[in-house]
Amino acid sequence: MGHSFGAGIGAALATGAPTYVVAGDGAFYMHGMEIHTAAELGLPITFLIVNNNAHAMCHTREQVFFSGDYTYNLFRPARIGAGVAALFPGVRALHAADAAALDRALAEPPDGRPVLISIDTDPHQVPPFRPFHTHS
Repeated sequence: MGHSFGAGIGAALATGAPTYVVAGDGAFYMHGMEIHTAAELGLPITFLIVNNNAHAMCHTREQVFFSGDYTYNLFRPARIGAGVAALFPGVRALHAADAAALDRALAEPPDGRPVLISIDTDPHQVPPFRPFHTHS
C-alpha cells in the first residue's frame, strides 16, 4: 500500500513524462506526503486518490463474513483535496464527488505541476476480489 507514490515520482524523474498515480485514501495516509517531493521538483504527476473514507477491504470482509452487523473500518469524511491544497500551494488539488466532476478534473489541461484529484467513492461497494464474490 502506498508504493505507487514513490514509483510515480521515480517514473516522472526518469522520463520527464506525465505520470499517473492511483491510490486509495489509506495508501495516501501512509505515503501521501511524498506529494511534497513532486511539488518541490515540479513533477508532472497526477495523483488520483480514491477516497471511500474507510479501510475498504476490511469493511468488505466485515460485510461478507460477518453479515455487516458492525464495522470498525468506516470513518468520518476527510477532505483530502482541500487538505493538500492547504499544505502544498504548488499542487493543483481538486475534488470529484461524482463521475462528471472527475471527467471535468481530468479534462483540465496540464500546466506542468503536480495535480491531486480526490475521488469520492462508496465504501459499501464490494471490490472485484473473487473470494468476496464467491463466498456463500
